[in-house]
Amino acid sequence: RAGPELKSMSPLSGFLVALQMAFYGGIMVALPFILFFLGQFIFPALRQKEKKYLTISVIIGAGLFFCGAAFCYFLLMKIALSTAALFAQWLQFGADVWRAEDYIKFVCKFMIGMGLAFELPVIILLLVKIGILDYKKLSKFRMYWVVINLVLASVLTPPDIVTQVLMALPMQLFYELSVLIAWIWYRRDKKREKQLEKEGKKTDSDQVNMDKK
Repeated sequence: RAGPELKSMSPLSGFLVALQMAFYGGIMVALPFILFFLGQFIFPALRQKEKKYLTISVIIGAGLFFCGAAFCYFLLMKIALSTAALFAQWLQFGADVWRAEDYIKFVCKFMIGMGLAFELPVIILLLVKIGILDYKKLSKFRMYWVVINLVLASVLTPPDIVTQVLMALPMQLFYELSVLIAWIWYRRDKKREKQLEKEGKKTDSDQVNMDKK
């Protein structure tokens, strides 16, 4: 088996690892249901259209969360762990044995953090649909988001530039995609408003002609 070996360094280490896996795994599995139950408290205060948007957001958000966790586990995790081992070897430290509980805690937190990062477009587009944000505000906030993005990547990932960039890039891409979708919605709404204005003016002119007759 390639990579460092996991060791139980204390009598209770095995129990702690099992509890950590159950705790973090339970959070990941229960997250869609937690959002659903929270939505039940929020739904009565929302209009029918807002309820529809919130329901769609929860469904899509659950799928994106698991996609983010899978992206972290199958791609980022290997890079992060290999980089950490290489850095330890560069410092002349041994990287052949790791504490099992520390390893499991790091892996689970990293996966949950990446899953939450993939929720970004759902949250932004939901706020756009409700009317709190629009593409103009998102465009102005772009430079601030670059800084926030890098700070979040540095907090949620190991302190190596490769892993941080690999996490920051998808988050920035999601933000730009959200801005693009918000712009498309804005253009669509503007066209719809102009079409309604033309139809209204046409109806008024037809009514005037009928009155003259």
